[in-house]
Amino acid sequence: MKAGTCSTATLLASDANGDYITFHIESPPPGEALRISGNQLELCDEGDNGGTSRSVEVQFDVCDVLGLCSSMHSGLGRSLFHILPVGPSVVAFQALPLQQQLRLVFSTTTNCPDVRSTAAIRTVLAFSDTSVPVVGGHWEPGCKAL
Repeated sequence: MKAGTCSTATLLASDANGDYITFHIESPPPGEALRISGNQLELCDEGDNGGTSRSVEVQFDVCDVLGLCSSMHSGLGRSLFHILPVGPSVVAFQALPLQQQLRLVFSTTTNCPDVRSTAAIRTVLAFSDTSVPVVGGHWEPGCKAL
C-alpha cells in the first residue's frame, strides 16, 4: 500500500461446526490506525514514512459463539501490510514553445529513469494526447527536473 492511504485485508476462517465466528485484533501495533469489521481488517497509514518502506504486522484471533478461539489450538493469525513511500509527483511545469520543450519539476528527487528515447520516456510519463511527438528527454543535475 502507498504511504498516507488505507488498505483492507480480507481475513479468512471457518468453524468446523459451522458456528458464527468473529475476528478480534490482538495486541495492536502502537500508533497504527486499525479497524476491523466482520472479516475486513483495515489499516490507515497516517504519513509519508520519511520516504522509507516499512511493514506492519497485525495479529488477530477468530472465535466462535462458544468462545472457542483459533489461538487455543493453532495460534494467532497474522496479516502483514507493506507500506511503500509515495513517489515523486509533478509540482510545476514550464512550456518552452520556441525550443519545443516541456520542463517538469518533481516534488522530490527521482531515481533518474532512462528518458533518452521516445520509448523510454513513454514508460515514465503518460500523455493524454498520444499524437504529440515525443523525442526524448534529459534530467537536470540532481534528477528533480526533466
